Amino acid sequence: QPSTVDGAAGDLAITPDGQTIYFDDKNLKDLDRVIPFSTAANTVGQLIKVNGMAGAIAFAPDGRTAYVSSELNQTPEATCTGQTGVVTPISTATNLPGHSIRVACQPRILVLTPDGKTVWVGSSKWVTPISTATGTAGTPITFRGALDAIVVGRTP
Repeated sequence: QPSTVDGAAGDLAITPDGQTIYFDDKNLKDLDRVIPFSTAANTVGQLIKVNGMAGAIAFAPDGRTAYVSSELNQTPEATCTGQTGVVTPISTATNLPGHSIRVACQPRILVLTPDGKTVWVGSSKWVTPISTATGTAGTPITFRGALDAIVVGRTP
């Protein structure tokens, strides 16, 4: 039986155990929230508020933390400069957001390393590493052109 959620689902990610789907709500009134959905119970959970317009979602390999990117400044990409993006860790046990971590503007892509130690954040002109142990962003790497994906390999 289908379930209905108000608004429109944007980016989504499924927990490693497949029990919960997290998606950003594209309801035009509330672009700053993430919605957990239980696949086992077929029910919508409580809305999780993040700073700015929610975007990409990725999980730590152990599934204990969801990372959500968002943009605080809603200016066009052409004028995108500085650290107006954030990544918010969310505890999947409690669905409570942690402290937001500042990153470059327009963060669109999130990828965690297989060991879960680093979140790589792809923005409009930068790639920023975040240490999951300390919750701090490293130095952004600047590049030219458009970023479409980040792939992290496993070392033998």
